[in-house]
Amino acid sequence: MAETALRCNIPATVEVISPLHVGSGSGRLLADYDFALERGTVWVIDQAKLLERFTDEELRHGTPEVRLSRRLRPGEHEACAAYSLPAGSGVGSEILPCIKDVEGRPYLPGSSLKGALRTVAAWHAAGEMGVPRGDELGPNPKYAASRWEKRVFGRDPNHDLMRALLVDDSAPVPLDRLELAQVSVYSLRGPELARKGQNFLFSVEALRPGTQLACRVGIAEGLLSEPSLRFGERRGWIEGLCQMGRERAAKAIAAEKLFYRECRQIPLIQFYERLERLASDLAENQFPLQMAWGSGWAAKTLGSPLSEGAMMEEVRGRYRLGRPGAPFPKSRRLIERGGAPSEPPGWVKVTL
Repeated sequence: MAETALRCNIPATVEVISPLHVGSGSGRLLADYDFALERGTVWVIDQAKLLERFTDEELRHGTPEVRLSRRLRPGEHEACAAYSLPAGSGVGSEILPCIKDVEGRPYLPGSSLKGALRTVAAWHAAGEMGVPRGDELGPNPKYAASRWEKRVFGRDPNHDLMRALLVDDSAPVPLDRLELAQVSVYSLRGPELARKGQNFLFSVEALRPGTQLACRVGIAEGLLSEPSLRFGERRGWIEGLCQMGRERAAKAIAAEKLFYRECRQIPLIQFYERLERLASDLAENQFPLQMAWGSGWAAKTLGSPLSEGAMMEEVRGRYRLGRPGAPFPKSRRLIERGGAPSEPPGWVKVTL
């Protein structure tokens, strides 16, 4: 779409800083059914290719054997594979696949990026308009802030300020930009940060650090200028996303660095120190952002503003967020390398 008076199009780049996973929504890949591990490589099977190995008799009668270990001999997985991934430090019995286009190439959905940008705007709005009052907190934890968001952004989707922000899907990237990341949930036990166990270990398809995703962000000037919508007084929340994003990231980085310093996690401290240096060198049209799967409480719509205010204890009591007075949040999802936590998932650098 060409630029018009109604829509101003801005080229955007999202560069992955730590492994980024955006789920496919299609369920998990199961070992021995959807993928096989052979000689340090995970082969994700193309079910259409596998089906070609079934005889007509098997397809007509009974239930054919579908376990890969019974169907394929060593060395035959490649011929039936849709793609492969290095196993790295290991793989569990399930893999969380990332979203891909119809040709099987990973990409970043515009909805995921727009959701993260909306969170930046909401963080700024909480500073200007205050966090939710008690009567604005809904009963469902998943939609706890929905009443507050209606007050801040608009009473319904037709009057929502973020209608004026249009984010396209990114261009796809090659499959070799994927890695198989091992992610564990770590939780505080006293002053120490400890792994919660095998039930909290995930193998996820993630875009590698250094991956660059190109997309387009549009600003609907026609909507911002429509007097009846009264968006004009808040257009700075859209036009100022880069500045707001840098301010929000600086607070998040400082808070996480302090958290890992208190529980003596040197690799995580070093990660946030590198991120802090990167953030200090960014141009005015750039900002760091944590988004998508595994980003945790601080990346939620009102995570950090609530944590800093008097409403936090009421929020924790209402939604049963741990014991009163105990540290919160006390858990983190962390990428493991060599069996030890190395970095949080989902940090990117956005350039508009």
